[in-house]
This record gives sequence, C-alpha cells and structure tokens, in this order.
Amino acid sequence: MLTEVQKKYYGGFFSMVLDPTIERRIEGDSVKFTTSLKIANADRHLLNHVNSVFPGRINPRYKDPEPGDEQSWFWKRGKANQCLDLIKEVEPYLILKKAQIQAFKHFILIRQGLTGVDQDRRLQELTAEWEVFQLSRSQTIRRIYLPQRPVMAGIFDAKVPMGIFKTTHQNGNPFEEYKAQAAITSVHLGLLKGIHRRFGGSRPREADDRPNRYQKPSYEWQLQGSGLLEFLWYIGPFSILRKPEIELTKEFLQAKQNPSTTPADLESYLTRWEQLKAA
Repeated sequence: MLTEVQKKYYGGFFSMVLDPTIERRIEGDSVKFTTSLKIANADRHLLNHVNSVFPGRINPRYKDPEPGDEQSWFWKRGKANQCLDLIKEVEPYLILKKAQIQAFKHFILIRQGLTGVDQDRRLQELTAEWEVFQLSRSQTIRRIYLPQRPVMAGIFDAKVPMGIFKTTHQNGNPFEEYKAQAAITSVHLGLLKGIHRRFGGSRPREADDRPNRYQKPSYEWQLQGSGLLEFLWYIGPFSILRKPEIELTKEFLQAKQNPSTTPADLESYLTRWEQLKAA
C-alpha cells in the first residue's frame, strides 16, 4: 500500500517515462488489440526499482545486439487488470499524461464490457476507442504548471539529467571553472514555464532535435548556481532513486558559495561525482 506522498512521487515519475500502448494487429480476417504499460530505459537500476514496487517483466530490447552496442532494457506490465491497478494508484498525479491514461483506461474497460458481443460491433467500438487513444497521445500541457514537491521529485528522478563538471576558458587568461547543471527536455511547455517562473534558469526554448515537422516540438530548460540549489532543496526530501546525487550536488553548490573553498576542494567534488555515477 503506497502512502499519498509515494503516489504523488510515482505519478510524477510515470508522467515522464510510462508508455501506455494499445497495439492493433491484423491477422487474416480478424483484428486484435493488445494493451500494456511499458518503460524503455537503459538504466537497469531504475527498472529494477519500478519492478520491485509494481511487479511486471524486465526484458532486453535486443535479442542479438551487434558487437559493441549497449544492450537496453524495458519493463512491461501486460495484463489488463494489472494495468488498471497501477493506474488506480497514481492516476490523480499523472498530470502530464492525463488524457492518454484516461483514454487507455477507457479502452480496457470498454473491451471488458464487450465480452460476448457480436464480433462486428466489438471491432467497430474498439477501433473507435483506439482512434481516440491515438489522438490523446498528441496532447500536451501548455498552461503554466508547477508540480507539488513529491511529484516534481518523481519527474526529476525519472528523466532529468544533472551533473558536476569542469570547463576550461581559453579567452584572455585561461582558467578552469567548476559547475553543476540540471536540464529538462519536455513536450510540455507549461511544465517548463512553471519551473522557470519558480526557480529561474534559462528561458524554455524549442529544442533542436526535432526529427521532422510531424513530431511534437520539445522544449528545454537549464538551471545552474543558486537556482539549482534552491530546486534541489525543493525536491530533495522526496527523491527516492537519486538522493545521493542531490545531496552531493547540494554540498558542491554550497562549497562554491564559501569564499574559502579552493579549486582543489572543487576538484574533489568532481571526483566524488564521477565515482558516484560509475558505481
């Protein structure tokens, strides 16, 4: 049984990585629909955690990867009642996938209610629901929205890259600078605007990696310095998967604010970060 705070956390988490899927296959004269919830991620640690809370299956993405290619993994929950059970736990907090989840759940419930119904009518109704689901996948949040702290922690843990790094400036007198940065790329412009309004950072702008004009545009936001420190204090108490990263980055940013901190001290934080990521 999840606590309300945990439901909020996993609602934010699944908003970023959960992929509700309805597959439509034509087999001879019949059409078959299969439903599942999936997470595709190369991070096996993340998938193992999801599976410990919401049991499903973890499978390799590639049966025979090419030599040198990194194997990736995906988690899947395929039984309809298991999918509904997961949705029931976190649905109020799946803000970023609200329309998609509602259409997915409605499809399953409609299909369950059509047991024993004439095959032609069944196909007609399920095809209509499948089309509604396909349309729901394009919906995004454009109104300004700042998630609650546990929801934001789940979003961060799922898919927000962050790092401590060093850059060398060559102009004028060369010097090395140590920084920490977090970034979010999302199709939900309203989410990024809400975070930007609260914590500052770069103004959300359209990302450059849109493969074609038919794909939804995505936007990116970056945060460094004191704004990042405030952001980490905001989500830190509710993080589950990335608390060590958050605590080390907070230490680093606080050390940067201390005038007595030396470059050697900052280098030690960079080393600790690299060791943490390699573990």
